[in-house]
Amino acid sequence: MRKNRTELDYTLVDMQLGNIYPQSLSYMQAYYGTQLKVKSFLQDYHDYIAEQYAKTDYKAYEALFDNFPFLGKFTDRHSFHLSPLYRYLNPTEPQFTKALSNFLLENQSTCKAFLQAVFTLLHQKNKELPETGYQCLCEVVTRDVRSKNKKRKRIDNVIMWGNEAVCIEVKFDAVIDDNDLKTYEQQMETTAKGKTITYIAISIDNIQDTIKQKKCNWQNLRWCDVMRLWEHNIYHNKVVESDDMARYRSSLWNKILYWEH
Repeated sequence: MRKNRTELDYTLVDMQLGNIYPQSLSYMQAYYGTQLKVKSFLQDYHDYIAEQYAKTDYKAYEALFDNFPFLGKFTDRHSFHLSPLYRYLNPTEPQFTKALSNFLLENQSTCKAFLQAVFTLLHQKNKELPETGYQCLCEVVTRDVRSKNKKRKRIDNVIMWGNEAVCIEVKFDAVIDDNDLKTYEQQMETTAKGKTITYIAISIDNIQDTIKQKKCNWQNLRWCDVMRLWEHNIYHNKVVESDDMARYRSSLWNKILYWEH
């Protein structure tokens, strides 16, 4: 008999964590809910959990997860508590990127918290960021001067402030075409002329090797890491946000955690 997805997920959890602490499976179910797919997180943090639990500081498994939860600081304000903004459909990448741009533009504090997560993952934790003044663009159309009839490409998200800009390629389940990233760099030389530009592709899986093969200026970040730090920064910075913004992040969590290869 074929196991359903929940049973398969629990089997994975038990295989990864059962040898660390006998109550780990029940705690994971209580902490993240019975339907949560945690495969990618467990693979990334299995060694960390084992090492930390071996220390005398962690006599209880729950204490370990309270200090290093997969979803970020798991407080009663965490977006994962809320129902997703998109409950009855599976949004496409353009729908997510347009909403992201609008929410970040509307709430500059959330935009700063998002950028703090990005630069922390780029090993620039102490990056100075303003409180306001962020321009948030989406679907930035590229120009191809070589062929007027060639279909134009679109940059997912661009955030600009002062003399800096971040160019973002959002990836869930699509691949990066051969010339996309180079084309985006050429367009950004016009869109963010004179600014220092940071190029990032945020994906569910690690695609850094694919990016390296294209010999471009982009770096790969994973959605699970960006989201974890974004949640932490929102809580730490005491960001006041709308219910829709929090529910949008809940939709993002569902998109990246329940995504099927």
